[in-house]
Amino acid sequence: MLKTLLSYALGGVGLAMLLIALTQVVSANLDYANARYTLINLLRSQPNRAELMMKTAPMTFFEPLHAVMKTLAMVRSNDPALIAKTSPPTYDGTVAGVAGKWMAIMIKAKLALLAVGGGLALGLSKDSFPILLTIVSAAAGLAFLWIYLKKAEVEKSMLRARAEILPEVERAFIENRYVLPPAPQA
Repeated sequence: MLKTLLSYALGGVGLAMLLIALTQVVSANLDYANARYTLINLLRSQPNRAELMMKTAPMTFFEPLHAVMKTLAMVRSNDPALIAKTSPPTYDGTVAGVAGKWMAIMIKAKLALLAVGGGLALGLSKDSFPILLTIVSAAAGLAFLWIYLKKAEVEKSMLRARAEILPEVERAFIENRYVLPPAPQA
């Protein structure tokens, strides 16, 4: 009886941890192709609206692009050499931060998968077959796979955005299409 309770408790804790990780991943659900098209059009016509759009999807390629726009707005220059020296390091540094957030989610998902697997293993060690834990374990495995694939997709989109969208951001500042906020008063 104690093994049964412990196995279901372990499975429940693992499932709860996995649901927490899933909610974070669902918020980062963004299709690169459509977002790229929309973002490039906005950068060419209304860069300030593009910046507002970039705030809407954290933990995606929007986050490093938004950091670049904020940094370039603080630089307050349209010098191509200065922009070329400022934007790539800002982008790369923010990409590392986003990758760290995804790694934290993956660690939570791995721990959750281990807890569910441990609950299943404990449930299998007794005489009866734990059908509910088997179903929960299968669902947890599929959820972990989905999280892993989303992480890989986000990493690929951040790499593509550096090559395809970052030059458009730089061009918006070089050509003075981005309307800078008022300078802070001294």
